[in-house]
Amino acid sequence: MEWSRAKTILLIVLICTNLFLAGNLLWQVSHGWAQQRQAMDQALSLLQEDVGEFDEDIFRSLGTQRPVYAASRDTALEKKAAQALLGTEKSDTDGGVSRFSSEEGTLAFYTGGEVRLELFTESSLTGEEWEELLEKAGFPMGNCRREEEGDRVTFFQGMPSGEELMECTLTCRKKGNSLVAEGRWLMDPQLRQVGEGAKSYQMVVNLRRLWREEGFSQPPESARESYRLRDQGNGNYLLFPVWQVEAGGKSFTVDTGENPVE
Repeated sequence: MEWSRAKTILLIVLICTNLFLAGNLLWQVSHGWAQQRQAMDQALSLLQEDVGEFDEDIFRSLGTQRPVYAASRDTALEKKAAQALLGTEKSDTDGGVSRFSSEEGTLAFYTGGEVRLELFTESSLTGEEWEELLEKAGFPMGNCRREEEGDRVTFFQGMPSGEELMECTLTCRKKGNSLVAEGRWLMDPQLRQVGEGAKSYQMVVNLRRLWREEGFSQPPESARESYRLRDQGNGNYLLFPVWQVEAGGKSFTVDTGENPVE
């Protein structure tokens, strides 16, 4: 009987302890969010003092903090693309450059993510046909944006979460008796989270600093979330979140200016 009562008391103590810890954690999270909201209010207020009134929802509608990702070059994917496009996986590799060639054309991948494809053919391709060709060859085309002007097609690579990956574009065109695609494209869609980007109020603070340095004082008109690719060398890349802010007919890319990964 005494042991049964002791177990009951012990159970009550454990439940009370868990409730206390959960309540304390909830308070810390709530307090942290309140501090971030206050910091955002102050940052936006200071920006308005510099450039005048604007719609604060331009920035408040953006994510509060987004992940930083790492990616690596995958030579197996490059061989797969060469097999699909040229019918060969044999390459001449030198100085971090992998070159494939056959009677069908040439394909080269560079350590910084650059790529160049040339197909020997007199035919032309529409934007949709280019996208289908590249996708079948293993180029990640999900969430990409496509622009067409005459016989020139440009693809802008998108992140799995939908944001545009700046610097990663492919320009496809007809050139003499060949089809040419060149630019930079991240072939490996497997991203590894390695850190957290800047908080939203930190981005506003840096935007204000940037505009002060440039003597710019026009109110922001729009802002969208993007990612930038930073070449770390040896086929390793860092993808970190940025804002693209439009104001006074100009476009500004905003980040904290710091390395988000220690």
